[in-house]
Order: sequence, then C-alpha cells, then structure tokens
Amino acid sequence: MGANIGLDVGAMREMSLKELRGKSAEVFGEATQSRHKQYLLRRIAWQLQANAEGGLSERAQQRAKELAIQEELLFLPPTDGRHGPIHERAIRPICAEINWRKQRRLWGALKLHTQA
Repeated sequence: MGANIGLDVGAMREMSLKELRGKSAEVFGEATQSRHKQYLLRRIAWQLQANAEGGLSERAQQRAKELAIQEELLFLPPTDGRHGPIHERAIRPICAEINWRKQRRLWGALKLHTQA
C-alpha cells in the first residue's frame, strides 16, 4: 500500500460515520446503506488501493464479494422470526461453500428464488 493511501486510511480512522459515508459516496459514486465504520473503512481502503495500483489481488476481490453478500444480509427486511424471505438454514450451504464464485452464484439463485 502506498504512503498516500496509508495516510488516507489513517485519516479515515478518525472520521465520524457520517464523514465515512460521505467519503464512500465520493469514492464509489453512490451512497451506501451501511452504518458499520470498520466495513466502510475497509471497503474504501480497498478501492483506493485498487485505484492506485491498477486493481485488487484475487484474495482482496474474494473478500470484497464476501462483504457484499454480508451487507445484503444485513439489510434484509425484518421478519416475525418464523416467516421471512430467507431462512438461516438456506444460507448455511452458501456460507460453507469455499469457492467464492460458486458462493456468489448460490446467493444470487437464493435471492431469485425468494423474490418469486
């Protein structure tokens, strides 16, 4: 990671959640729903690194996609505990899948199935 990115990340650690959300919108060109400071910090840092170095490593891309699935899970609509769009038991095989490409396909299929 370059020195400038390191300085940016250091400064972002001191930002409020509102400021981080603004920085995220600036970096990605769209607002985020996330209210998790650590998640936003990592996501912004990865994008700054990708911009500076011409892309992310395979591992960083994998982790970013895992975080995207996690963010989608966090913003599922509330349920009454028994009835809901997605049950925990349906997510277990997705979480157990080691291949992240297959994990992403399984997640997409589950979302399509629950929307029908």
